[in-house]
Amino acid sequence: MSRYSAAHWGVYEVEANPGGGAPHLSPLGMDPDPNPIGLDQLDDSVTGLRVARPAIRKGWLVGRNREGRGEEPFIDLPWDEALDIAASEIERVRRNHGNDAIFGGSYGWSSAGRFHHAQSQLHRFYNMLGGYVRSVDSYSLGAGRVLMPHIATSMDESNASHTS
Repeated sequence: MSRYSAAHWGVYEVEANPGGGAPHLSPLGMDPDPNPIGLDQLDDSVTGLRVARPAIRKGWLVGRNREGRGEEPFIDLPWDEALDIAASEIERVRRNHGNDAIFGGSYGWSSAGRFHHAQSQLHRFYNMLGGYVRSVDSYSLGAGRVLMPHIATSMDESNASHTS
């Protein structure tokens, strides 16, 4: 029986590892131009690079010190402690600065399944807390909305006037 997996880069055939380790991925046999990106996503060499559990910068954990960013080691935390810290920091920002001080943006990875869409989850979460600041459009369209009126016309007018 064949097993398959799909990712951003294509569909893969999944082959069990006889040694019991991670399965091996091969490009889908019928793909005329398979993308090599992603073939190693289950390899042990990649697994070691993944974040295994929450971590926090040592200086911030010890004394909420903002110095040392980019230089200090990170300390692994249990999930419950990491979630408590995140929740208390969100509440601190809301209390001291209001919901307008929370940027609920993510322009990163998300799956095609809408529940796992990163932006949707952030929007739902921060809306439950009373609101936040969000990004609008994409990098490209956002720049276009600023630049196009000075070059030709507004993005909305340009988009509305397309013809075949």
